[in-house]
Amino acid sequence: MPSSSAVHEQLTRIIVQVVGCEPQAVVPAARLNKDLGVDSLSIVEVVEALGEAFDIYIPDETVNTMITVQDAVNSVVHHDSGANRPSATVPTAAGLLSSRREARPLPAGEIERRKHAAWKLAGWFVVVGLALGAVLGLGGAALINATGMKDVSIRAQPTPSKSATTPTPTPTPSSKKSATTKPKPTLSTATTNIAPGEKLRMNGAFPALDEGATLQVQVKDPGGAWDDFPVTSKTSDGGKYATLIYTTRTGERQIRMLHKATDTVTPAITITVG
Repeated sequence: MPSSSAVHEQLTRIIVQVVGCEPQAVVPAARLNKDLGVDSLSIVEVVEALGEAFDIYIPDETVNTMITVQDAVNSVVHHDSGANRPSATVPTAAGLLSSRREARPLPAGEIERRKHAAWKLAGWFVVVGLALGAVLGLGGAALINATGMKDVSIRAQPTPSKSATTPTPTPTPSSKKSATTKPKPTLSTATTNIAPGEKLRMNGAFPALDEGATLQVQVKDPGGAWDDFPVTSKTSDGGKYATLIYTTRTGERQIRMLHKATDTVTPAITITVG
């Protein structure tokens, strides 16, 4: 089994990375929640990373007893090697961060190259369309000459009035409004019913935001006010984002995403835990 000092060193690194606290604050007597800001969501990432660092599985029963930093250290030093791992594979925080890194947008040079290829393809469509039009026009003229249809007098038809051939379209106010109004922020999830401790994946978009904007996860309990979770997400190309929620509190909770710089929020979704 690893020594307490080795476990404490790894635990300090993990907690600083997850919640962003100062390293010197991670002392044995520090309380994970009240002193360091490790809530019910971030404790999952801390425990998973700690288990990976020492190749062990820390069961939920042990996690529920972690109050201080020393409790977390003891869970590794005095780990029960007979603890069974869960049958379902749960994605780790490292895997989640890796998938986010893989979803980076294309380089500017690649985007320009694809735009150029698209314009070139569109130009070929125009050329082919003109060629087909010319062929069909010549074929129609030959057909008219062969059937004698050219003897029919077209000039005998009355000339339509100018007002009939060039009507002035009346603009529709609603279409102009829809063309200038940007889509509103969105938030969706695959399910709204989860078990205690189950991770909930959410995604959506802030179309009006550029890449790299910071979004804040907020929650609201029945009868309470909106409160910040210590979880944020970054927008990618087109304002798209994805994030992960974890809670052990049972009952209904409302969740939304907030862009603080513009005070813009997504519609709230209600989840039921338990």
